Amino acid sequence: IAWTFMADPGTHASVAGPVNRLLGSVITMGGILFMASILGVTVDMVREKMDSLRQGKSKIVEHNHTLILGWTEKTMHII
Repeated sequence: IAWTFMADPGTHASVAGPVNRLLGSVITMGGILFMASILGVTVDMVREKMDSLRQGKSKIVEHNHTLILGWTEKTMHII
């Protein structure tokens, strides 16, 4: 039941009794904070990866490649 309180804040609406409602509300707030922190960490990881790609810090394979300078429409016929 605690997982449904965390994942769906409206689940505890049918809980009776003030202690149970307080406990459900506390679990719900904890779930909201937990989900927000997971989302924040995920967004931060994606931003770091995008920044490293943007700055050119990714691994470059330097072997068995051909570099073609001056690409035109006729290049495919030459290849």
